[in-house]
Amino acid sequence: MSDPNPSMSAVPDSSGASSNQERRNNRRHFSKNRGPKNHTGKHQNKNKASGNEKSYNNQKESRDEKSGNNKSGPVKREKNQRLDSEKKSQKKDNERHNAGGKRRSPSKKNKDDKKEEKVFKLSVDKNKMELSVRRDNEIAQCVHVLSDRNFRLFKRGQYVTSYGFTRNQKLLGVPNCKFIINVPLDYPKSPIKIQYGKSNVQQQPANLEDKLDRLTKNFNFKSSQLLSQGEPIISQLNYFVEKAEFLSQPGYKLIDKREKSFLSKFT
Repeated sequence: MSDPNPSMSAVPDSSGASSNQERRNNRRHFSKNRGPKNHTGKHQNKNKASGNEKSYNNQKESRDEKSGNNKSGPVKREKNQRLDSEKKSQKKDNERHNAGGKRRSPSKKNKDDKKEEKVFKLSVDKNKMELSVRRDNEIAQCVHVLSDRNFRLFKRGQYVTSYGFTRNQKLLGVPNCKFIINVPLDYPKSPIKIQYGKSNVQQQPANLEDKLDRLTKNFNFKSSQLLSQGEPIISQLNYFVEKAEFLSQPGYKLIDKREKSFLSKFT
């Protein structure tokens, strides 16, 4: 029996042909964009392959470096670090140049710092020498004026030098009063201090020790002011002797404050 519809059997299936053509085109497209196999044996997309291969190569290089197979790894790293430091240095120079400044070389900077340090040290040494000369001159002046019998070396300490001072005439009604003058090693930066000798209170009135205690404490309070006024040690001792009765009074500090306030009105 013949085919009832010969025209339909003779016409090819256009939908099947187009689908076959699309498959062929897709294969070509996928093969074109399909990258090489990676270290796992699988294909990768070409866009991702380069980045993945780089990370894999970096990891492999670090593993080889640890195991000792890759000997050029440290050299590359050192070279990269040197290039980075040179770039940073060049960038800083450019910034300073653009800002109108000039960068000092490290060697010149070190020389300048050492020079400044040397100048400062010389200045400090010179200042110490000047203070030491003034201190020695004032002590020598006390020995010359009071004689070495009434002003003599008593003890050398770590921070002060102590001298024995004897007042031949009566002081607070007592003859031959003995005191210890403590002169700091950094005088005149620090004021002198006076202590009374314990031998002064033997077989003396009972209230003498209280007077001597107030006398020395009030003078030590006043000595800072006398030093700030530029008074030498011999002048300070003269004030101590001349104002002994005044210094031994209980209300000396209040009286001295009123006296300074009164004198300031005429200056």
